[in-house]
Amino acid sequence: MTNKKEPEHLHNAECEDNECGCGEYDRNTIILEAEDGSTAEYRVIEVLPYNGNNYIALLDQDGETLYILRIDDIENAKLSHIEDDEEYAAVVALFEEYIENPETFWEEFDEELEDEEEETEA
Repeated sequence: MTNKKEPEHLHNAECEDNECGCGEYDRNTIILEAEDGSTAEYRVIEVLPYNGNNYIALLDQDGETLYILRIDDIENAKLSHIEDDEEYAAVVALFEEYIENPETFWEEFDEELEDEEEETEA
C-alpha cells in the first residue's frame, strides 16, 4: 500500500451547490484535485475513525493502489498524508481488518469501543 499524492479538494455532495461548480459527485467515487491542478478519480473503500480522527481508504482507477489518508476537515473535505509512521501502521491495520471481514467489522468495532468506555469509567 502506498500513501502518495497531496490532495487539495475532495469533490462531494456539496459540490453541486458549492462555488467549485464541478457538479461531479458519486457516492462510491471521489475526484481529488492535487496541488498541481491535476485530477483523478478514486473508489471509496471506507471511512474509519481512529484515535479521534477519521481516515479514508481510496482505490485508484486501475484497482492497483490503495491510498489511506487522514480527513483533516470533513466539512471542507480536506485530506492529508499520515506523516507519523506509528499512526499510519495502526490505521493500515484497522483498514486491513475491515477489508478482511467487512460484514462483522462494525459490530466488533462497536464492542471494542464499549469495552474501552467501560474501562475508562471504572
